[in-house]
Amino acid sequence: MLYLKKYNLNFELMEQTKNKLLNNEKEKKSFNKKLRKTITQSYKINEEDIIISSPIINSDSYKVTLIFKSPYFDLEKQELFRLFNNNINDELGKLKDIEKGIIFDGCKLTRNMLDYRGNNRDGGWDSKGAKRGGEEYFPPYGWTGYGLNVLDKYDNGDNKWFGYSNSEGEWCIAYHGVGREQPPNEVPKIAGYIIKDGFKPSRVNVRKDDEDLRHPGNKCGIGVYCTPDIKYIEEKEWIGQTEFNGEKYKVVLMLRVNPKKIRQSRDFPKEYILEPNTNEIRPYRILLKKI
Repeated sequence: MLYLKKYNLNFELMEQTKNKLLNNEKEKKSFNKKLRKTITQSYKINEEDIIISSPIINSDSYKVTLIFKSPYFDLEKQELFRLFNNNINDELGKLKDIEKGIIFDGCKLTRNMLDYRGNNRDGGWDSKGAKRGGEEYFPPYGWTGYGLNVLDKYDNGDNKWFGYSNSEGEWCIAYHGVGREQPPNEVPKIAGYIIKDGFKPSRVNVRKDDEDLRHPGNKCGIGVYCTPDIKYIEEKEWIGQTEFNGEKYKVVLMLRVNPKKIRQSRDFPKEYILEPNTNEIRPYRILLKKI
């Protein structure tokens, strides 16, 4: 998964608790249950929004990975220290170390490339039939989105292209499936390459000789393929998958594209074709969907 908050927690255990946990899966589950309850009750979040995995016990500590699935949720280390170190009587022990990071490390994204203000999930999308940049698009219902840091990045800080009012100068929305037919461990890397270095033309330019619907008399030519309808690429299975903690996820990039530069096959109008290696395609959100 991409851009989920990850915390490697290291608890200093009381002797009694340590002895119960050693080589006892039932007690480990009980410990993790208490850990989950402490967090959900303290911060009023749903239990399904937390993953607890990779418990390791050594001579004096219990190490566990805590992951928040909610795109809106984030905690500073100091908050977690205060929370757990005030709950020693709950047999969780004293939290002595925290390592904070993000999941989907293969993507090689740094925190300054991400923007939580662009995070979204099912229920927070526009209604069906919304328009951006004069073009209709279909909101990604059922997907969770993680925002990329794009404000003030292009056009000398002019963010008109990134508008949400369907006004002049605004770019339209499209989707691009990442890593089709690639191994799961390669998909996040490909997403990272695209975000940092831009797109490359499709190796299978099946529409290149088709007539361009938007520019009569011209051919579509080679380019990058995307669509305003995310269900279209799901049906075509043009989406790669990645895995984390035994679960599989589809990965899609949500884009803004310059409507003046779109080419479109008359026979396949749901496909946008854009010239690669230009500044006319801008990823601004990563979408994930559990399979």
